[in-house]
Amino acid sequence: MSAVHSSQFTIDPNFSVYHLVKRVTHHRAKLNHRKTMTLISYEIENATLIDGAHTTIFAGFQRFSRFLTQLKRYQQLGRQAQKVYVFGVPDVPVPPIPNVIYVPLQPTHQLAKEWFVVSCGPEYLSALATEELTEVGTRDDVRVFEGLWLFDRDMVAIIYEWLCREVNDQVALAQEITLKPHMQARLISNAIGRLMMASMQESDSRMAAIIQGELKTIIKDGLLSALESLMPSQQKPSAMEEKNVTILFSDLRDFTGLAQRMPARDLVEKIINPYMQIVSRVVYQHGGEVDKFLGDGVLAVFHERGKDDSSIDRAVAAAIDIVHELKALPDQPPVGIGIDYGRVVISQIGAPSTYVEEAVIGDAVNTAQRLSTLGTNDIYLSASAANQVHTPRLKIEPTTAMLRGKVDPQSVYRVQV
Repeated sequence: MSAVHSSQFTIDPNFSVYHLVKRVTHHRAKLNHRKTMTLISYEIENATLIDGAHTTIFAGFQRFSRFLTQLKRYQQLGRQAQKVYVFGVPDVPVPPIPNVIYVPLQPTHQLAKEWFVVSCGPEYLSALATEELTEVGTRDDVRVFEGLWLFDRDMVAIIYEWLCREVNDQVALAQEITLKPHMQARLISNAIGRLMMASMQESDSRMAAIIQGELKTIIKDGLLSALESLMPSQQKPSAMEEKNVTILFSDLRDFTGLAQRMPARDLVEKIINPYMQIVSRVVYQHGGEVDKFLGDGVLAVFHERGKDDSSIDRAVAAAIDIVHELKALPDQPPVGIGIDYGRVVISQIGAPSTYVEEAVIGDAVNTAQRLSTLGTNDIYLSASAANQVHTPRLKIEPTTAMLRGKVDPQSVYRVQV
């Protein structure tokens, strides 16, 4: 095991991610507690790990020895991110990880005093920047940081470009980052939701109150202004797009019973999080997008990519992988998956000054949800979806079923898993 030799990089000893971020007056939230900063650093990574955003990640750990506790997480990040750079003073050997590049610092570098995570891509950009106020070698339980969580597109792009130059990544530097506003808004909102859930799971009531207080500040001082900046003028109606898509709806069985039998913390940690992580990862691997997490359900959309592409075949392949992976987990409840193909309207809904999200509306969404209730570890297709399946050797069984909201029995098709 060996770290990258410092001769491969020429790092400006005076550059500071934190001080650069601190100059920004908008779209940032000030942080005072290390636990909140830790949770936010995970959420910036989770935009790639859970939500499937295609990003390049720069992470500063001060010392490589502090990175070692995150090896498994960064092995997965290396598989899913476009590229990952890890900065730190090489005080210990570090193992090679595919797609993860180590950037050694000198102890006198300003970045060696900072802990940061910068993630940048067309669907998501965000930065956590902190500076340690105690000595770097201080015992972990008494270390103190001052931090900022940044959503500003222009400033994150400036930090991203500087870091690309420092590591001489000309390919990443040449890529023009054209942010998709609806994805940025959705992923930031997803992160806030998971952060609030994490605060509610905190066993120490005092710590939970501290985290929730900082999250409220984040929403007030950073998130709302960031979301507003991503939206079109509030005086104009949001654009609507009408198109044919494939809808996949995944539903956990007996969720209500589980919620009654299990402590909420165990339900989230042992059932919901593994379920949603698998579903979202598999959906993105097959070229779909997670539109919503709905407690015990996941709504995903597969768009057509061209005349030679089948969004239905990709959705069916994702559904089969989801069922197989969930069945392999111990104690994981069964799942039902419904797939429909049809015309929907895609539009931003909500109040731009407070909360906006992209919504997919149409009969295909309702039908997919109702199909998901028909079986246990089963996949059901509507007739319109089944008629367009082109996957060789895929076996589907025709049957009929009553779907809620439909007057007559409907022709449906069960996929043999």
